[in-house]
Amino acid sequence: MSQTTALTTEALTMILDKKIEENLRPFHQAMDDLKQSVNFVSKKFDSLTMRVSEMEGKCEEALTENKFLKAEILRLSNVVKQQSEDISNIEQYSRRDCVEISGPLEESDEDTNALTIKVGSLMGLKINESDISVSHRLPLKRQSQSYSSRLRPRAGAVLNTVDQHPKIIVKFVRRDTKDLFYGGRRHLN
Repeated sequence: MSQTTALTTEALTMILDKKIEENLRPFHQAMDDLKQSVNFVSKKFDSLTMRVSEMEGKCEEALTENKFLKAEILRLSNVVKQQSEDISNIEQYSRRDCVEISGPLEESDEDTNALTIKVGSLMGLKINESDISVSHRLPLKRQSQSYSSRLRPRAGAVLNTVDQHPKIIVKFVRRDTKDLFYGGRRHLN
């Protein structure tokens, strides 16, 4: 009997193992599916982590480049500002030999050089024809060209209209340092 019992225990163990394995097979299949799913998610996570790292690197590069470009814009802005001042100074220097005369009546076939000499003599200045490089009347501005002309005039203000005579611009010949003041008068010789 002891042999039969041993067999029965072995047979019973095999039967139980077989039954347990049949019952656990769906769990093993589910575990395999879970392993595959975890591996898939892990690979995707690693891929996303790499992409995020790449994007952070690119973002750092863009921030560094942005700082550089801001500094360069500031530098170029300062250069433009300085060059604008230089141009303004050069333009002002080029006009230092010019005078604008306003008020004289405009006549047909007028000689603006003679008119300049006459205005100078009325001011007590001695101006010769050889002192004048060029002179001419400036073109009139139309009222539509000026913002201030569209404003309502103040009481007592003189209107700048087309009826006024155009100004005369005179460019004098450049002299060394012969512009001297004598007794409050300026002599151009």
